[in-house]
Amino acid sequence: IPPRNAAIRKPISHKAAGKMNLSRVSYYCIPGLPFGIRPEILEIEEKVCNHLQLEKNKVRSPTTKREYVEARQIVIYLAKTKLKWTFEQAGAIYGKDHATAMYAVRTIKGLLETNKSFRDKVSGLIEN
Repeated sequence: IPPRNAAIRKPISHKAAGKMNLSRVSYYCIPGLPFGIRPEILEIEEKVCNHLQLEKNKVRSPTTKREYVEARQIVIYLAKTKLKWTFEQAGAIYGKDHATAMYAVRTIKGLLETNKSFRDKVSGLIEN
């Protein structure tokens, strides 16, 4: 995704991003994440990690452990449903393509409809 504001191209740290008011900036670069990741998705990712008691760096890693895959899928689901991102944008959060994002959304939607324990576990995240 090309930057809308070409003046903001310097990488910034997570610490600096947390202190800045980036609500008017559409795109910026954070080390370790794809260029163009927006601040609101970082907030969602942090909420999901805190709620599920997982480390962010593990969620961002390519590990296929169920709890981390599930957390990534929840973030992608929230990006699609709450932020109204396209599947391509939602998948790009973790370097995945649109088909993987579609699978993540379909999986989480199915779990929410059929699995009461999963629904109880993530109800605070989905409703907010």
